[in-house]
Amino acid sequence: MDPVNKSLPMHLSVRAFPAFWVPKPLPDHIKSKEQAEEYAKEFALKESKKVCLSVPGELNVWFDEKGRVTARVVL
Repeated sequence: MDPVNKSLPMHLSVRAFPAFWVPKPLPDHIKSKEQAEEYAKEFALKESKKVCLSVPGELNVWFDEKGRVTARVVL
């Protein structure tokens, strides 16, 4: 794994409309991948948006508008 990428913070990318994704930082209290996945799931469901949780250097987890995991990509 690339040590530079691992130093980047976890974050969400939110699909604003087709082909346009907006970055969204996670709240400061989110520290673990498990907490981040739960937050991403709830955010997708609440906002009815597709989101991608990025854990730099490790994985990307994609959620649909209903908060369901649609893909998990290990980097």
